[in-house]
Amino acid sequence: MRPRILLTALAGAALISGGAMAAPGLFSIHIALHDHGFGFRNIGIRAAKVRLDVTNRGKHVHDLAVARRGTTGSARPNAIVATKTLAPGQSATLTLKLKPGRYRLYSKVDDDRAQGLSAPLLVMAPTLIDGREM
Repeated sequence: MRPRILLTALAGAALISGGAMAAPGLFSIHIALHDHGFGFRNIGIRAAKVRLDVTNRGKHVHDLAVARRGTTGSARPNAIVATKTLAPGQSATLTLKLKPGRYRLYSKVDDDRAQGLSAPLLVMAPTLIDGREM
């Protein structure tokens, strides 16, 4: 299985680099947190075990949370996993297995979501080609 990443509406410099297989079956995504956003609007990937390498590139503290959309009627997502609060320059890693569905990447700190630290993540079912997952 080789997971792929699809980036849409990438703004500014490349803040995410995908395609790197950190270990067999593990897909790595690099995310930079800035004070006013991630620098991208949405991400789509194939269902897989994913490692999120997160670095705070801003001047204020931030974190990164992942929530599955559609699990509650609330406008505020419930995080299934989150980093600790990261000071400027600090990094953290989250490893999780994502099933097909809609998720949200966001920061839970203060008004970070209103400042642009929120983006959808679409996880698609693996593609079968000749009976093999691709």
